[in-house]
Amino acid sequence: MRLLIIVAFLPFYITQSSAQCHPDDFTALRELYLNTDGDNWTDTTGWSLVRNNASPPAGCDLGTMSGIAIEYVSTAGNFGRVRQISLAGNNLAGDITSATLDNLGGLEDLFLLNNHITGFPLTTSNKANFLKRFYLSQNDLTVFPMVVTDLNKLETVNLDYNNMSRSTIPEEIENLILLEELSMKSSGIGGVIPTTINELTSLTDMDLSDNFLSGSIPREIGSLLALENLNLSNNQLGGNIPAQLGNLSNLTFLNLSDNLLTGVLPSSLGGLRSVYSIDVRNNMLSGQIPNEIGDLCNLVSFYGQSNQFTALPHIVGGCAQVNELQLWDNQIDSISDELTGLPLLEKLDLSSNALTYVGSGIGMLTHLKELKLNNNFIPEILSGLGSLDSLELLDLSYNEIAQVDGDIGGALSLRVVNFNDNNLTDLPIEFGNLQNLEYLSLPRNNFIEIPEAVFSLSDLKSFTFFANEATGIVPCQLGLMDSLMEIEISGNYFSGCFDPALASLCDDDFSYGTYVLEVDRQNDLPDWNAFCATGAYACPSYIDTVIWERYDTVAWDSTYIWSGIQVPQQHRHVVLPSMGTPTFGYSPGASRSIELPGGFSAEAYTLSIEPGVQFHCPQGSTLEVFSAAGYQYQSACDDD
Repeated sequence: MRLLIIVAFLPFYITQSSAQCHPDDFTALRELYLNTDGDNWTDTTGWSLVRNNASPPAGCDLGTMSGIAIEYVSTAGNFGRVRQISLAGNNLAGDITSATLDNLGGLEDLFLLNNHITGFPLTTSNKANFLKRFYLSQNDLTVFPMVVTDLNKLETVNLDYNNMSRSTIPEEIENLILLEELSMKSSGIGGVIPTTINELTSLTDMDLSDNFLSGSIPREIGSLLALENLNLSNNQLGGNIPAQLGNLSNLTFLNLSDNLLTGVLPSSLGGLRSVYSIDVRNNMLSGQIPNEIGDLCNLVSFYGQSNQFTALPHIVGGCAQVNELQLWDNQIDSISDELTGLPLLEKLDLSSNALTYVGSGIGMLTHLKELKLNNNFIPEILSGLGSLDSLELLDLSYNEIAQVDGDIGGALSLRVVNFNDNNLTDLPIEFGNLQNLEYLSLPRNNFIEIPEAVFSLSDLKSFTFFANEATGIVPCQLGLMDSLMEIEISGNYFSGCFDPALASLCDDDFSYGTYVLEVDRQNDLPDWNAFCATGAYACPSYIDTVIWERYDTVAWDSTYIWSGIQVPQQHRHVVLPSMGTPTFGYSPGASRSIELPGGFSAEAYTLSIEPGVQFHCPQGSTLEVFSAAGYQYQSACDDD
């Protein structure tokens, strides 16, 4: 019974199969094969059918050829006709002829992208075409295929990445009233955008980026109310942005970057109720960014860098969902509370502007992760940074900052801080609270020593400190920072020996791998490599004997410097000669003094202290430090 059923259907199968080889389609596909070097295609499966036969043979089935799809169900009389040609990336080379298109009366999809097709017919006599999707991107076309404008049922035209440098967009483009997608990025098209484009009322996506289009943006684009994506970037379009673009209430993506646009950003853009990205970077736009930008409740990113904007929009209590605002390389001179209506802002870049003032309102941007204000004229650190507990990157390099407020210690998520090229002389002790900090850049400031707070940054991986004014020996605390992988302290005035604690920086990974300790150039230091290899130039062990002359008061606090001499980690005792038992009291971080009577006595008293103690003595006093090897260091004391 099962066999009988199969046999019963066999005549129907033969009828269906024969219907799959329409003679016009056969002729068109044979023409396509022969004119595009078919023998050298990447995949020629089944194409011997048209290569070896001048007309359809018995039992012809075009559906067996790779890249060919047949219409099996149709209400337009195209049953058995070729519906789709999909030969993308198949090494087709040469010209498509008119005969090919003229015969494919049922074709809906033509996918010939990523080949080497050099020409396409300019016209076709096919009046009953069904072509909807036309993909000829990534080929070698040198002239716009005018035949496109005759195919009035087209819904998609994609001519990206060709070389049609001798062509412009034809005015006849207006014929494509059903067109939904027009993409010709990097196609070489030049000239002006025709005003007849206003007839494409079904258009949702238009990408003409990376070409040589000139003239102005036609205001007629504002009548394409179905438009969702508009990309005209990287052309030579000039003049003002037409106010009519504000009519595009369905637009979600607007890119006008890298052109020659002038004038102000029109306030009518506040009508782009659906837009989530606006990109107008690299133009010559000027004036204030309109406040209406704050009315765009769906806006996520705004790119306005490299223009001549002078002021930010006042977005106080706005509804914007903006998380990225790129406005570097403009002429904005201050920030007060303009951006407090952007509670979700994560990236703010106002580098290379003319900023001289940044208000405390910056502290209200509690979702901020990246803040770049480098290359401005900011004279002091911003207040309110301590409220930015999501902040991960802070760049304030190339400003005029002389002091950092301790409030910064509250920004506990900071991972990267760049303060290079300012006027800093110290960092607040609260800076040491930034236990997640991994990269710290302090070059070209006025530091006379590495700030104490740096040694508390337990996760620090990279520390650059070159071209400052630091003196003395290289601090031993650097050798105790286990996470450090890169240290740059060249261009200072370090001198003397290397503390033995620095030997931890000499392991193979640090010296020869990705880890670097740069100590050369301006520093008067011995050979670092010799120290690592043999221990040469290591500082001698201290006997810890201090002899005071003309002494009366000694005071200390919680720093690591001992009268200009680095206190090594193993230093634990100080011997103070005295005529009697001194009054003594000490606790970490506190400041105490010892009152000693005048005169001299050989009697000694030993006081246990921890690293981080600083001693001061009256002006004119002399401090002498001796070692077992006979090393002696003598220094005049400061006047305290």
